[in-house]
Amino acid sequence: MEQRRHAIDKQAGKDDIRQKMGALSNAAEPNQRATAEEDRLHSALQGLLAERFQLKLHHESKDMPAYALTIVKSGFKLKEASETTGCGTNSKGNGTSINFTATCVDMTRFASYLARVTKQPVSDDTHLRGSYSFGFEYSPDDLKAAVSADQPALPSLFTVLQQKLGLKLEQKKIPVDTIVVDSAERPSEN
Repeated sequence: MEQRRHAIDKQAGKDDIRQKMGALSNAAEPNQRATAEEDRLHSALQGLLAERFQLKLHHESKDMPAYALTIVKSGFKLKEASETTGCGTNSKGNGTSINFTATCVDMTRFASYLARVTKQPVSDDTHLRGSYSFGFEYSPDDLKAAVSADQPALPSLFTVLQQKLGLKLEQKKIPVDTIVVDSAERPSEN
């Protein structure tokens, strides 16, 4: 009986670790450029996990659904930003719409925002090297039904990208680096 309980506890510990590792990997932003500090932190965390949980893992490349941010045939509609300070993005939602503002932001950073919104990786295939300032308001597709009849429906994100910015998101598959946990053990008590 004791042996069976130990085996169940061990499996529960592995399942708990897998769940926590999945939550960590889901929190990572696609297209995020890692800095030297982030690389050091990732390396230290991997070492700590390997030591504490006897964690064994490997990397695999898997083709996954994604979007490519591209320029529409009619052309890109923004001018390069003149600002060089106060750069960044801001998005605010009010329950029926989202208002997005970008100040001197490059397309790679904008693709990162789009990845968070679409919940899929987005690659910057625009080949634009400048920084741009712009803003727009859109209705998330899942909120369109919630808009009242007296309010005009806002366009979706996909429509706004094409009409206001001259950009579009094209579906494609891209190779994504994934971490596969080979084994892990419940840590011993301190």
